[in-house]
Amino acid sequence: MKNLILILLIFLDINCYCIKPEKNYSSLPDSLGIPFQHDTIITPDNYKLNCWIIPPIKDNDKKTTIIISYPDAGNMADYLYQAAMLSQIGFTAVLFDYRGFGRSSDFKITREMLYYDEFVTDLATVIKWTKTNLKNTKTGVWGLSMGTIITTLATKTEPLDFFIAEGYVCSPDTLKNRYKRKFNEDIILPKSSETYTNVLHDINLKMLVFVGLKDEFTTDEDAKRIVGQNIKRQIVEFDGKHLHGLWVLTDKSTGDLYFKKIMDFLAD
Repeated sequence: MKNLILILLIFLDINCYCIKPEKNYSSLPDSLGIPFQHDTIITPDNYKLNCWIIPPIKDNDKKTTIIISYPDAGNMADYLYQAAMLSQIGFTAVLFDYRGFGRSSDFKITREMLYYDEFVTDLATVIKWTKTNLKNTKTGVWGLSMGTIITTLATKTEPLDFFIAEGYVCSPDTLKNRYKRKFNEDIILPKSSETYTNVLHDINLKMLVFVGLKDEFTTDEDAKRIVGQNIKRQIVEFDGKHLHGLWVLTDKSTGDLYFKKIMDFLAD
């Protein structure tokens, strides 16, 4: 568990909105004593995506799959703590690497890109594969920062039962402007960003949205706007910065209050 907490601390230190893939894994599930299944998922354009499936603990299977769509740096090994905790509370956790990350197929990446449309293809492929092969009653995504963009766009072709989000990007253009003001650096937007806000507006999906009250990039106002579009959505505000929810929403163990919110949300 100490190694998992270290992974979590590394995750908190990742800078947002600079694509920085890491090919090497800081840890593997079996080295941390986490049961897992390894699979390779092939995209329609023939990229290989590395994938770990972390099953729920015995006698507490909620027949619900949660795919983790992580931000723009590192790789899926940085989210083993989150996957292990989801397993402990009865969910099947699916970790995967976008092309260019971890041990998925190589892909040329420009760090200034906000995201790549190809990442949307990756997640949509994982969602389809997961629903076909794991056959749980419900399938959803936990999207973080860039992962919220990827998830939003992927739902156009692969419907979900629910969406858990933190650092939800309301508008790529707005985010680009905020980043420019903060760091005086430019972000490059892919083609799909032109229709992103329309796609977000059209999603009819149950959502749980975590937002930091000190988040300068994906603000509380943004989250309230997204949640306010549908009565099936809930917001969880915390006193912290971008993607600090798991750390802030802690009582007796790291993120225990965060995972309680997830459990309550999916119990409805």
